[in-house]
Amino acid sequence: MAWGRKQRRIEALQRRVSELEERLCPCEEHDWKNIATDYEYDPGGGVEARYKYKCRRCGKTKWDWK
Repeated sequence: MAWGRKQRRIEALQRRVSELEERLCPCEEHDWKNIATDYEYDPGGGVEARYKYKCRRCGKTKWDWK
């Protein structure tokens, strides 16, 4: 498969995923649930927490600092 054709296929599939997510969670109104916490230590002695969230409706995941 040529690179151009493969890239167009990837882009079409990404658009399809976005379309399906929009149907499950219209207007990006996800119902986020915290599922994990990861701590990052910096050399200065500070600690920052990162949180992993998962939408209860569509299953999309994201990492956030809040």
